[in-house]
Amino acid sequence: MNARFRCLSFCFVFVACTHGFADEGNSSVPSWESFFEYHSSSGAFGTFETKGVTQGMWEGIEAGQEYTATYTLEPAEDGKSIRASHRMETASGQVISIGVGLQYWDQRTNSVLSSYSGFDQGSVFSGVSKVRSFQPSEKKLEWEYTETSHGKTTKYLQTIQQTGANEKLQVARKADGGAEWTEKLTRVEVRQAGSERRSVLQRLRRRVTRD
Repeated sequence: MNARFRCLSFCFVFVACTHGFADEGNSSVPSWESFFEYHSSSGAFGTFETKGVTQGMWEGIEAGQEYTATYTLEPAEDGKSIRASHRMETASGQVISIGVGLQYWDQRTNSVLSSYSGFDQGSVFSGVSKVRSFQPSEKKLEWEYTETSHGKTTKYLQTIQQTGANEKLQVARKADGGAEWTEKLTRVEVRQAGSERRSVLQRLRRRVTRD
């Protein structure tokens, strides 16, 4: 898992062809419009799923647990921000990690900033991210993520790359070195997601009608 693609699938990811995009290898994001359009035109928005076994990378997550994780990235506030979320659980439905965050354009620093928080095995974590490398032509985005969990602050590097219209590759590692945690993500069937939303809406309508 890289359950902290809490920024991102994570945040995540991309075909670049508009004039506003940064040149390949340029670490800066020229504007919020180019950053948002990059995600929109590349198919980065949506819900993606992966399966794996947890590693001893994140402070609040024990290694060796088989999991299924979903990562969702979606526009928010009429395109003024991007909302990211994730849910990781065992086959029995026990939640390993869950969280939500926002990305936005900060005019004071002229940069994209991100915050993320949630729970790892029942304990709170929180973190902030900034873009480290923005490479639309390679369909790649790298974040520097600083997280506080269990009273300890750790810096991570997280890379998200669009490898196909419905696939992503995301890699996390500690900034000071160590093993990488790699996940291959596949888009959740759109019709399935739409059906789930309709089911929720129908239940809510029935509840309102009864009330």
